[in-house]
Amino acid sequence: MDWNSVLFRLNKLASLIAIERKEGSGVYGVLHFMNDGYVWGRSESMGFEMKYGGEVEAHVPASKFCDVVSVLNPTLMYNVEVGQGDFVIKGKGFEAKIRMVEGEVGDDGRVVKYLFEHREELIGKKVFVDVRDDLVKVLKKVSRVSSTADAFSEYRSVCFDSRGIFSTDRSRVACCFIPVFNSRDKIVVPVSVLRQIFSVMETEQLVGAWVVDGKLYLEFGSGLYVEVMSYDVDYPDLVSVLEKHKSKIKEISDVDPDVMDGICSIVKVLDYSDVVCLKVENGMLSLEVDSVKGFKVSKDLQHVKISEKYEVGVRAKDLDVVDGIVAFGISDDVVYLKSREGIEYLVATIVR
Repeated sequence: MDWNSVLFRLNKLASLIAIERKEGSGVYGVLHFMNDGYVWGRSESMGFEMKYGGEVEAHVPASKFCDVVSVLNPTLMYNVEVGQGDFVIKGKGFEAKIRMVEGEVGDDGRVVKYLFEHREELIGKKVFVDVRDDLVKVLKKVSRVSSTADAFSEYRSVCFDSRGIFSTDRSRVACCFIPVFNSRDKIVVPVSVLRQIFSVMETEQLVGAWVVDGKLYLEFGSGLYVEVMSYDVDYPDLVSVLEKHKSKIKEISDVDPDVMDGICSIVKVLDYSDVVCLKVENGMLSLEVDSVKGFKVSKDLQHVKISEKYEVGVRAKDLDVVDGIVAFGISDDVVYLKSREGIEYLVATIVR
C-alpha cells in the first residue's frame, strides 16, 4: 500500500489531537490504527477517523508520530511495520521506532463505528451543507469577532443554525446569512476547535454533515470523518439584535471598499485602548483619533447619503473587522458594516 500518502495526510490530523500529557491513558492524543482499514484519534474537543486501507493494529502517540513524520522526505518512499511494541517507519537508509501505548484500547471513541451503527437513525439528521468557495474565509472572519471574548465565556464560540453563522464578543455582532449547516438545532462550536477544522477544510472536500446528540459530524472526501464538540448553551438570538439596531439606522450607504480598507491601515498603528471618533456631518464621513501613543489623526473618508449628523466613539480594537466593507450605517448606539462576503457587523459605540 501507499504509506507515503497515509503518513503525510495523517500528520496534519494527528497534530490536531496531540496532547502529550494525556497520551499514556490511551484515550486522548493517540492514533489507533485498526485492522479494518481505519485509523482514529481524539482530543477532549474533537475526534476524527480516516480510511487508510491497511491491516495494521497499532496505538501510536500522536505527538511522537508528528515529530517523526515532520522529518520525512516526501520524495522518498516509506513503509510501516509493527513489532515488539514499536510502530516502525522505514525508508532508504532511514528507520524510526515509536513506542506504542500499552494496554487494552477499546473502540468506543471511533467516529465511523458510531455513524455506521446509527445509519438509519441518521438519515433524518443529515444536514444540508452549503460549500462556498470562500467558506473558510467567511468562517475565519466571523470567528475573529468571538475570539476576543472572555477566555472562559460561552461567547468565545461560533453558532450555526438554519439561518446562517453568528458570533459575538458582547460589544460586536457578526452575522452571515448562509446556511452552511442547515440544521434545525443550534450548533455552537468553540473558536479554538473551529480553527482546527479550518486546517482540515483547506485541504479536504466537505461532502456531508450530521447533528447528533449535541455533536457535529463532518464527512470529507476520501473516507475522512470528523466529530466536533458543540456547547450546550442558550446562545443569544443575534438575528433579533441585528434587526433591532438596523431598524434605527435610517440610511445605509454604499461605500468605497478601498476607503474602508484605509481605516484598517490606521487602526493597525493605534493602541487597542484608543477611541476612534467617527463623524457624519454634511454628508461627509470622517475619522478622528487622539492616540495614547502620542499622535493625532484626522481624515475625511468619503461622501455618504446620510443627512443626519452623528459623532460616535468606537474602540480601535473593535474596528479590526473593517476589511472589504461595501456598506456602512451609523446610529447613536452602533456602527453597521457589511463585507463583500455578506457578513453583517454591529459594533457598539461608547461614550467619549
